[in-house]
Amino acid sequence: MTRSLSQNAIGRMMTPVMSSANMVKLRKKGCPMDSVESAQAWYDANANPAQCKQVNKPQTQPKVHPEKFIQSNGNDGVEDFYSARTRDKIAEANLRQIEEAKELGRLVLKTDVEASVFEISRAIRDGLTNCARRIAADVAGLDNVPACEEVIDREHRALMQNMVKQFTDRLNATFTGDAA
Repeated sequence: MTRSLSQNAIGRMMTPVMSSANMVKLRKKGCPMDSVESAQAWYDANANPAQCKQVNKPQTQPKVHPEKFIQSNGNDGVEDFYSARTRDKIAEANLRQIEEAKELGRLVLKTDVEASVFEISRAIRDGLTNCARRIAADVAGLDNVPACEEVIDREHRALMQNMVKQFTDRLNATFTGDAA
């Protein structure tokens, strides 16, 4: 013969842990006291979120998509309190991370990058278009292919170094490798 748990024992095993006074109140409201599972299910379904003590959750929460929190309980996508609060807290944390990344220089605005890339690309196009006119006199006097290639390569390398310098100046970007 197995003994059933007392209402105080059930309250100690619930999440959040319930005091004996709370268990008496829950029993009066209709909470079943036959098992921890049934009491927990009743509590989860009937508890008033405004009167619930918040359970401490771990500091690091996974990134969650807000659309996963919209629960359709026949209410046409109306969120419950916990889902809305969770979504709000995640959004606040994401905004703080974005602001921190901006302050540390790890994040730049997309519009700034697009404008800079457009201007720098236009300058490179103009530089390459005018390159032939600038180096024509230098190449015309040369009689061998390696010497011509050296003059052309020097001009192209100067254009590329100018591009890297403009990116660095405009976006505070740092480049590594052969480009600099």
